[in-house]
Amino acid sequence: MRSNEKPLVGKEGASGEQVGGGRPASSGGARSDGGARRAAWIVAGFLALFTPLNVYWGFGGKWGVAWMIGGCDDCIPLALIWIQQALIFCGIVIVLGRAGILRTPLPGWILRWGIWGMAAAFGGVALQNLLGDNTLQALFVFAPVAAVMCGLCILVAREPLAGEANCSGSPGRG
Repeated sequence: MRSNEKPLVGKEGASGEQVGGGRPASSGGARSDGGARRAAWIVAGFLALFTPLNVYWGFGGKWGVAWMIGGCDDCIPLALIWIQQALIFCGIVIVLGRAGILRTPLPGWILRWGIWGMAAAFGGVALQNLLGDNTLQALFVFAPVAAVMCGLCILVAREPLAGEANCSGSPGRG
């Protein structure tokens, strides 16, 4: 190994040297660090937390609805809850696919623009909860959480896709 090369992480041969499939130890594969991957896991995990609650509400459950939307138990049609759950599932696939965690058959443009769409949606939710509502949960729970989710989506969106060139023309950052 030359002095300017990073040590490889991968399989070791019988004599201890690195053999095929290695990658630079600090590169995280095609990514410069794990920041975008960690952000993607946080976004996906947070979205996944809503799944049991949405399924409960989708089958007619009432607990928590009034607190979540600020007043009435029957304000949200069941079809809308299932559409929301489908969008949550799509969001999980997009964020994990964009970060390179989940292999999807989706074309790169869906992953590239989908994550920016998620960032815009979370940003809009944060603004709406800050400016358009005066409930405590909107101001002190929903708005900050949506703003953080927006920032995490932007972090994932700014990371190049695997094999995608960055501004310097080299694949990945680093």
